[in-house]
Amino acid sequence: RKGRRDSLWRKAMPAVIDSAVALLTNSEVVEILKENAARRKGKKQFPSAVTRVEAAVQRSLKISGEPNSVGNVEELFSSLAAFELTSSELLQVANLRPKSHVELYTIVELCDERFTEEQIEEIVQTIKRVTENDVPPEVAAPPKGKGKAKAAPKK
Repeated sequence: RKGRRDSLWRKAMPAVIDSAVALLTNSEVVEILKENAARRKGKKQFPSAVTRVEAAVQRSLKISGEPNSVGNVEELFSSLAAFELTSSELLQVANLRPKSHVELYTIVELCDERFTEEQIEEIVQTIKRVTENDVPPEVAAPPKGKGKAKAAPKK
Protein backbone atom coordinates (compact mmCIF):
# COMPACT_ATOMS: atom_id res chain seq x y z
CA ARG A 1 0.00 0.00 0.00
CA LYS A 2 2.78 2.42 0.91
CA GLY A 3 4.57 1.88 -2.41
CA ARG A 4 1.39 2.70 -4.34
CA ARG A 5 0.84 5.89 -2.35
CA ASP A 6 4.45 6.98 -2.94
CA SER A 7 4.14 6.42 -6.68
CA LEU A 8 0.89 8.42 -6.77
CA TRP A 9 2.62 11.22 -4.87
CA ARG A 10 5.54 11.29 -7.34
CA LYS A 11 3.16 11.43 -10.31
CA ALA A 12 1.18 14.27 -8.73
CA MET A 13 4.09 16.51 -7.84
CA PRO A 14 6.00 18.45 -10.49
CA ALA A 15 9.62 17.46 -10.90
CA VAL A 16 12.04 19.75 -9.08
CA ILE A 17 15.05 20.21 -11.30
CA ASP A 18 16.92 22.62 -9.05
CA SER A 19 15.24 23.96 -5.95
CA ALA A 20 17.56 26.98 -5.76
CA VAL A 21 16.84 28.34 -9.24
CA ALA A 22 14.41 31.04 -8.17
CA LEU A 23 12.30 32.30 -5.33
CA LEU A 24 8.57 32.55 -5.96
CA THR A 25 6.22 35.34 -5.05
CA ASN A 26 2.79 34.56 -3.62
CA SER A 27 1.16 35.32 -6.98
CA GLU A 28 3.48 32.88 -8.76
CA VAL A 29 2.63 30.18 -6.21
CA VAL A 30 -1.09 30.78 -6.81
CA GLU A 31 -0.58 30.55 -10.59
CA ILE A 32 1.30 27.24 -10.23
CA LEU A 33 -1.41 25.81 -7.98
CA LYS A 34 -4.11 26.83 -10.47
CA GLU A 35 -2.17 25.25 -13.34
CA ASN A 36 -1.68 22.04 -11.35
CA ALA A 37 -5.38 21.87 -10.52
CA ALA A 38 -6.34 22.40 -14.17
CA ARG A 39 -3.88 19.74 -15.31
CA ARG A 40 -5.26 17.23 -12.79
CA LYS A 41 -8.92 17.71 -13.71
CA GLY A 42 -10.45 14.48 -14.87
CA LYS A 43 -7.72 12.27 -13.46
CA LYS A 44 -9.12 9.59 -11.21
CA GLN A 45 -6.56 9.10 -8.47
CA PHE A 46 -4.75 11.84 -6.67
CA PRO A 47 -3.59 12.00 -3.05
CA SER A 48 -6.23 13.93 -1.14
CA ALA A 49 -3.61 15.29 1.26
CA VAL A 50 -1.98 17.19 -1.60
CA THR A 51 -5.24 18.75 -2.74
CA ARG A 52 -6.07 19.74 0.85
CA VAL A 53 -2.66 21.37 1.29
CA GLU A 54 -2.94 23.20 -2.02
CA ALA A 55 -6.42 24.46 -1.11
CA ALA A 56 -5.17 25.63 2.29
CA VAL A 57 -2.28 27.49 0.67
CA GLN A 58 -4.61 29.21 -1.79
CA ARG A 59 -7.02 30.21 1.02
CA SER A 60 -4.14 31.56 3.08
CA LEU A 61 -2.80 33.63 0.20
CA LYS A 62 -6.25 35.00 -0.61
CA ILE A 63 -6.75 36.04 3.01
CA SER A 64 -3.42 37.86 2.96
CA GLY A 65 -4.46 39.55 -0.30
CA GLU A 66 -1.94 38.11 -2.73
CA PRO A 67 -1.17 40.08 -5.88
CA ASN A 68 -3.66 39.42 -8.64
CA SER A 69 -1.16 38.92 -11.43
CA VAL A 70 2.43 38.06 -12.10
CA GLY A 71 2.54 41.03 -14.52
CA ASN A 72 1.82 43.36 -11.64
CA VAL A 73 4.79 41.89 -9.73
CA GLU A 74 7.00 42.46 -12.77
CA GLU A 75 5.84 46.09 -12.91
CA LEU A 76 6.61 46.45 -9.21
CA PHE A 77 10.10 45.02 -9.66
CA SER A 78 10.88 47.28 -12.61
CA SER A 79 9.54 50.32 -10.74
CA LEU A 80 11.85 49.58 -7.82
CA ALA A 81 14.91 48.70 -9.94
CA ALA A 82 16.57 52.10 -9.36
CA PHE A 83 16.75 51.41 -5.62
CA GLU A 84 18.89 48.27 -6.07
CA LEU A 85 16.98 46.13 -3.58
CA THR A 86 18.21 42.56 -3.21
CA SER A 87 16.18 39.73 -4.70
CA SER A 88 15.01 38.60 -1.27
CA GLU A 89 13.97 42.17 -0.40
CA LEU A 90 12.04 42.45 -3.66
CA LEU A 91 10.34 39.13 -2.97
CA GLN A 92 9.25 40.29 0.48
CA VAL A 93 8.07 43.64 -0.90
CA ALA A 94 5.96 41.81 -3.49
CA ASN A 95 4.49 39.45 -0.89
CA LEU A 96 4.01 41.86 2.01
CA ARG A 97 3.51 45.17 0.15
CA PRO A 98 4.63 47.52 2.92
CA LYS A 99 2.50 50.64 3.21
CA SER A 100 4.60 52.54 5.75
CA HIS A 101 8.20 53.31 6.59
CA VAL A 102 8.04 50.98 9.60
CA GLU A 103 6.90 48.05 7.46
CA LEU A 104 9.63 48.77 4.90
CA TYR A 105 12.29 48.90 7.62
CA THR A 106 11.39 45.33 8.63
CA ILE A 107 12.00 44.13 5.08
CA VAL A 108 15.00 46.13 3.83
CA GLU A 109 18.29 45.42 5.53
CA LEU A 110 20.08 48.56 6.79
CA CYS A 111 17.32 50.64 5.29
CA ASP A 112 18.28 53.84 7.12
CA GLU A 113 21.92 53.48 6.05
CA ARG A 114 21.20 52.66 2.41
CA PHE A 115 18.45 55.20 1.74
CA THR A 116 17.53 58.74 2.67
CA GLU A 117 14.11 59.51 4.17
CA GLU A 118 13.02 60.87 0.78
CA GLN A 119 14.07 57.66 -0.99
CA ILE A 120 12.27 55.55 1.60
CA GLU A 121 9.13 57.62 1.10
CA GLU A 122 9.51 57.21 -2.68
CA ILE A 123 9.83 53.43 -2.31
CA VAL A 124 6.70 53.26 -0.13
CA GLN A 125 4.74 55.49 -2.54
CA THR A 126 5.88 53.39 -5.53
CA ILE A 127 4.70 50.22 -3.81
CA LYS A 128 1.35 51.81 -2.99
CA ARG A 129 0.92 53.12 -6.53
CA VAL A 130 1.70 49.81 -8.22
CA THR A 131 -0.25 47.62 -5.79
CA GLU A 132 -3.21 49.86 -4.95
CA ASN A 133 -5.63 47.86 -7.12
CA ASP A 134 -4.00 44.58 -6.17
CA VAL A 135 -6.11 43.45 -3.23
CA PRO A 136 -8.94 41.08 -4.15
CA PRO A 137 -12.41 42.57 -3.51
CA GLU A 138 -13.21 40.11 -0.71
CA VAL A 139 -10.14 41.36 1.19
CA ALA A 140 -10.42 45.05 0.34
CA ALA A 141 -13.96 45.53 1.63
CA PRO A 142 -16.12 43.46 3.95
CA PRO A 143 -19.17 41.78 2.39
CA LYS A 144 -22.37 43.79 2.39
CA GLY A 145 -24.09 43.75 5.74
CA LYS A 146 -20.93 42.72 7.61
CA GLY A 147 -18.32 44.86 9.24
CA LYS A 148 -20.53 47.94 9.50
CA ALA A 149 -20.40 49.89 12.71
CA LYS A 150 -23.63 50.04 14.64
CA ALA A 151 -25.05 53.44 15.36
CA ALA A 152 -24.68 54.61 18.92
CA PRO A 153 -27.93 54.57 20.87
CA LYS A 154 -29.64 57.97 21.04
CA LYS A 155 -29.85 59.60 24.43
